[in-house]
Amino acid sequence: MRRPFALLALLLAPAAHAQRFTPSGGAYLDYAVRLAPDSSRFDQGFALRRAWAAATVKHKRTTARLRLETDAATVPRVRLYEAYVRLDSLAGAHRVTMGLLQMYGIQQTEGLWAHRFLARTLASERGGLSSRDLGVQLDGPAGPLHYAVGMTSGQGVAAQLDDGVHLSAALAASNLDGLHTLATVDYERRAGNAATVGGLAAALGPVHRRLGVEAFVQRGDDGNREGLAVFAVRRVSDRWRLVGRLDATHDDGEDDLLFGGILGAVYRHDDLVEIAPALVFATNDGSALQLDARLTASLRF
Repeated sequence: MRRPFALLALLLAPAAHAQRFTPSGGAYLDYAVRLAPDSSRFDQGFALRRAWAAATVKHKRTTARLRLETDAATVPRVRLYEAYVRLDSLAGAHRVTMGLLQMYGIQQTEGLWAHRFLARTLASERGGLSSRDLGVQLDGPAGPLHYAVGMTSGQGVAAQLDDGVHLSAALAASNLDGLHTLATVDYERRAGNAATVGGLAAALGPVHRRLGVEAFVQRGDDGNREGLAVFAVRRVSDRWRLVGRLDATHDDGEDDLLFGGILGAVYRHDDLVEIAPALVFATNDGSALQLDARLTASLRF
């Protein structure tokens, strides 16, 4: 328990000599009640879905970041979630990031969805793509586009000498009319099994008034999968906005589609706190509906 915080302290130590030091953190706290399929039982409970603390140090053209995190699956243990060094402003505005880093494609897709505290992106949740991985990534401008290419382990924090590799590429574009688009390709080989995932995402409008779509196609030795999600955000007052998402995925060889979605409202208390009551549902075609009423508090600093 002490070692991760000792690592964080090491990053804090040179802060006084750095040009810019930025601490940050946050948490997602849920209270949920199961409404279906069996509403006769009062199944309910609290969950710390996610909590993290991070420190970013920027010195001239170098950025270093360390992030520690825990979640419902790992509490009370703390894990290292990010630990990277980024060389900025190379040959203009290009960057090289090395270490346990944020995968550009998932990072940008989360930005388009813009409600990570309500649900993960479809590609992350059902497409088998990790938002963090260990390796190297290059990104920068390419005319009106922004590109990213990377080579990582495909194992996250675990660094092992085997045949595992993850190759990624992404292209993002935005225009003055508020249209944001993203195309990604990921290839991963692990334990002799290979898979390729192609993804597309688009969003129109600002975060508080947005229509969007996300899709992926996965082809691999262990099977094929396709997924599609559509979402909408509408601000109804200075503090309230409505959010809805519907997604469907299909596995090769399966007759049924897996449907899921969320319908909720977000109350923005201030820059640090948002509260979101929502209905979260999932079902296979022809099977019983699983429906939860959930209240989420998103805390950030």
